[in-house]
Parts: sequence; C-alpha cells; structure tokens
Amino acid sequence: MNQKIILLFLFLFTFPLVHADIGDTIKTVWESVLSVGSLQFLGITPDTAVVAFTRILLVIFVFAILFGV
Repeated sequence: MNQKIILLFLFLFTFPLVHADIGDTIKTVWESVLSVGSLQFLGITPDTAVVAFTRILLVIFVFAILFGV
C-alpha cells in the first residue's frame, strides 16, 4: 500500500515537470530580470536611466565625502 502511495505522489509531482519547456521558462525569467534591471517597468528610457544612475552615484559620493571626513 505504501509503495502505491509513493508512486502516486511521484507521478503527481513529476508530471508537470515533463510538460514544462525549461528553455522557454528560463528565457521568460531572464527577460523579466532584465526589464527590472533596465527600469523599463517605470517607463524610463535607457538614456534617462544613465542620467538617473549618474545622479544617484554623485549623491552617494557627496554623502561619503561629507560624512566620511
């Protein structure tokens, strides 16, 4: 009886893995990570992102100079 239950659980847990296209899933996850990293979800263009990132770096630099000395 235990062997049938174990086989049933193995079948139920491995069946979705057989039907998943792992390449497409990885591609979708990678595109999501890149879109978050490029701030596209905020509507920021690449040129604006560079300017914003530079401003953030300058603020951190000034903060470090003012409070580090």
